[in-house]
Amino acid sequence: MASTEEEINSLIRTRSYASKEEVISDAIRALLVQKPELKIEIATDLYENGKVSLWNAADIAGKSPEEFKEHLAKKSISIDAGAMERTKEEMIRIRLSEEEKMNILERYVGIIKLKQPLILEEILDLEEDTWRY
Repeated sequence: MASTEEEINSLIRTRSYASKEEVISDAIRALLVQKPELKIEIATDLYENGKVSLWNAADIAGKSPEEFKEHLAKKSISIDAGAMERTKEEMIRIRLSEEEKMNILERYVGIIKLKQPLILEEILDLEEDTWRY
């Protein structure tokens, strides 16, 4: 039986894939279809090691931010207080449409408590010191 390395090289030689990275990427996607629970483990690791924001980790895990926060709490993983601010910065940086920003912010309703009532559009302009956790 051929080794995994030989199988990867064969796929590249037959031009099924252009590189080893492509083979591995496709294999990981297929693995995650077969074992979707691994998405949560990947998201948890990436978040815990500061590679992604809470919002991105929740998206990777296929959960809402609220659900992902509950998952982190069950694993005794602390939630980064700056995560919400970075999410705001990410939305601005990637220039999401106003509708997309509103959808993202609506996912956070209930996660942050505001000291004053605001409409969702105003949340984008808030400084983190106006939030209560």
